[in-house]
Amino acid sequence: MEEGENLKFRRSAGLWEEEDDDEDECWSELKKTPHECFDNITGIFHGRFHEIKKQCCVIVDSLSDLCWLIIFPSMPYIRFMIKGMCTAKYGLH
Repeated sequence: MEEGENLKFRRSAGLWEEEDDDEDECWSELKKTPHECFDNITGIFHGRFHEIKKQCCVIVDSLSDLCWLIIFPSMPYIRFMIKGMCTAKYGLH
């Protein structure tokens, strides 16, 4: 994604600040997650909704909404779907 496209997306999402550190920080946070959690998240794209673990839900809940937009720019709804599954399965919010 070109730098101007990133800014355009952030503006369309209502995020006016432009800080390069945000993107690096988001990817850094995601890399800290256990491999199993990342597999749980990507498994959702393949219909494996039931596999998400409580530890992964806690991690998902800790990521900022801005990070979700950076990590999954073409799927802004994904954070709501995953957080909803975690709430239903484990009562987390």
